[in-house]
Amino acid sequence: MKKHFRMRARITSVSLVIMLLFAPLMSYAATSDDLSETKDKINSLEEQQKENESEIDSLEEEQNTLQGRISSYNSKLQSLIESSDAVLADISENEKQIEKTQKNIEQTKSDIIDMENTLQEKKDDMASRIRFIYENESNSFLAVLLSADGFADFLNKLEYISEINSYDRDKMDEYKTALEELSDKKEQLAEQEDALEDKNASLKALKEEYEEKQTQVASLIEQTKSALNDTQSDLSDANDKQSDIEAQLASMKEYEQELEDKLAKEEASKQSEISKDEEEIESGARVSASASDRELLETIVYCEARGSTYACQVAVASVVINRVKSSKFPNSISGVIYQKGQFSPVASGTFAYYLSHKKNDGYASCKKAVSKVLSDGSQNKFLFFRSKESADAAGISGTQIGSEVFF
Repeated sequence: MKKHFRMRARITSVSLVIMLLFAPLMSYAATSDDLSETKDKINSLEEQQKENESEIDSLEEEQNTLQGRISSYNSKLQSLIESSDAVLADISENEKQIEKTQKNIEQTKSDIIDMENTLQEKKDDMASRIRFIYENESNSFLAVLLSADGFADFLNKLEYISEINSYDRDKMDEYKTALEELSDKKEQLAEQEDALEDKNASLKALKEEYEEKQTQVASLIEQTKSALNDTQSDLSDANDKQSDIEAQLASMKEYEQELEDKLAKEEASKQSEISKDEEEIESGARVSASASDRELLETIVYCEARGSTYACQVAVASVVINRVKSSKFPNSISGVIYQKGQFSPVASGTFAYYLSHKKNDGYASCKKAVSKVLSDGSQNKFLFFRSKESADAAGISGTQIGSEVFF
């Protein structure tokens, strides 16, 4: 805006200079033709001034439109990514349930084998007992009764025979019960296998839905880049006359610094909570990344650490991966990067700019850092980072890597 006001001031100054230059002509030329010519030139300059002011207004409108598009696409992406992350969470829950069901099925199968072995043993015992009774005990029982010495002894022997028969009946009942339990266990196995089939079908449907949403995310990112390219092309034409693109980036950088300082102060007040959150991060945490996710990660590393060391770039990429693995943040790379109020380049528009423009100095190093983290896993357990200046101002203690403090 200051450039625009300076442009207006310069144009107004030009008008005054021209008027002063032509003032002597009016004093020395007495003819109406000279006066008319002078007025025409002044009017022409005034028309040029109006055209320039109109171009400035048009440029400001273009800039507002661009910022509006950035906000609109970021909002759409955030909504779609949140929906995608919800499906991913359902997939994870389904996979856990499937794993649990599979373990239950294995246990049920093991129980069935044990029960069948036990049942076979009981069956063999019953067969042996029946064969023994058939061959021996019918006559043995009669011999026992006939050998009784008196009525009292006869009753005792009769009670003994009754107890043997009762024992045989109990064994038969145990066999029947075991047979029924085996039948129930097989029905339970069938139900578990049906449930597993349903869960696998549900998981397949969720994975298809997730793939569709990921396709939508990639498509929307491409639309964002295309729309920004179109708008930036128009904006560049106007900027050739009125401003320099680096001035916009400088303005974005100033805004980023304001956000950086604000976030640093907020995070300084909850450093102990952040340290506890880091404890849940696994060493060498890994996540899979689509081509779209990789580009997003490379671009945010470029925005945050392109002027710093390679180690710092690796650390920034690791922070994003750690957040994906943390329960306190979205569970996808795109979700983490577009989460509201987390990365100042996203909020300022710098991220969107570099996502749709050529990246030069330091980008190769950023791509290398991202490749290392995606292949070897996270290289630290940090969840946050701030510039050294912001961290010092906010009183944040952490580990300095390159130009950033990680905590």
